Amino acid sequence: MLSINSDIVLCIAEYLPNYSKISLAAISVNMNKLKNKFIYHDKVDVTRIENLPYKNNFKHVSFSATTTSNVPDLVTHLFVGPFVWLNCELSNAIVHLTLHNSYCMQITKLPSSLTYLDFRETFNKPINSILPATLIHLKLGSKFDHPIENCIPQSVTHLAISFYGERVVSVSNWIKHLELSTSSYSWTNGHLPDGITHLSFSSEFDTELDNKIPQTVTHLSLGWNFNKSIKNLPKTVTYLNLSTFYAFMSTEQVPESITHLTFGYGFNEPIADFLTSSHVTHLTFGHYFNRPINDVIPSTVTHLKFGKDFNKPLKYLLPPSVIHLTLPRLYIDKNSGQVPKNVELHVY
Repeated sequence: MLSINSDIVLCIAEYLPNYSKISLAAISVNMNKLKNKFIYHDKVDVTRIENLPYKNNFKHVSFSATTTSNVPDLVTHLFVGPFVWLNCELSNAIVHLTLHNSYCMQITKLPSSLTYLDFRETFNKPINSILPATLIHLKLGSKFDHPIENCIPQSVTHLAISFYGERVVSVSNWIKHLELSTSSYSWTNGHLPDGITHLSFSSEFDTELDNKIPQTVTHLSLGWNFNKSIKNLPKTVTYLNLSTFYAFMSTEQVPESITHLTFGYGFNEPIADFLTSSHVTHLTFGHYFNRPINDVIPSTVTHLKFGKDFNKPLKYLLPPSVIHLTLPRLYIDKNSGQVPKNVELHVY
């Protein structure tokens, strides 16, 4: 067998998943030596690698049920499960950290390299003075019940907060992406500062929005249970995601500022009246949408996507403005000749 330059093999291996690297190493004795040099990027539980001589070559590691004082040297992504006691100082190589509960470790110092920090549902410890200035993404679970005012560094631009019922939450004005997982939000006590551009509410949320969305928001996502009027959204909102049933669809129209409209996974309602005066250019339907589109698609739409359950005729029913059409493979297989010839077809 011809010898292959090891540097070339190592370079190629960077594009392979873990199992392919192991298979590659099994080709020959010389290739097997590279097993100790490969860097493994796929997520793996520590119990599968703790006895390997090259365990320190794994970058994405989870601890699911163990007590440990030994995190592999090269780990950049660390997931600590709900039944783990982590008894060690975390390396500054870690950039992505998920902690499941309050008891997984004594948190006095977090790696100065962290950019992503996810405190899962049961985590409930104060976070003042422990968040590094490199942090960009921060998630706080529903059991978290400590103040966040003056605790979040200005480097954080993406914030996700979960809580039950109403809670006073004051959001820092440097947050750009905010995700609120709650059934209601105390608009009078908490506030949404100007500066937020992406605002997302969870499936439980169903609170009036009138004049409460900051004028800086451009992307708005509303969850499964949302069933309130959207007619008074700020004119800055151009991207709107409506997850499922929306009772006002027969009496309201999509705001004129909306150019990108997405209906969620479970949506399957009539929409003709809702889209009558729209300026939507990008229209996306979710998995379950399967209604006739006769005289439904606005003449402004250029990009149109249907979900996997869609199985209605398209031929001669799309406005000439549509130039990009995305359809599931199943539709193409079952509906030969339905796709207009003047569109660019994308199949998934």
